[in-house]
Amino acid sequence: MRWYERAWQWDQNILKPARFQAATVWDYRLQNKAKAVECYKLAIQHEQFNSSNVSFAHRRIRELMGKSP
Repeated sequence: MRWYERAWQWDQNILKPARFQAATVWDYRLQNKAKAVECYKLAIQHEQFNSSNVSFAHRRIRELMGKSP
């Protein structure tokens, strides 16, 4: 987790999906919904270069927040 966080802290314009990867670790491995949603939102905001990740992030936020599509 620290590596991903440091990656975008050191380079706000990083062209790797560090925020999205952090979100999936928080979500699926660490079961921390709040941190996952936070990172998915960051991925949506900063990682538009990967449209499939952005779509997944939107869907997963809805699921984690208990909202229907």
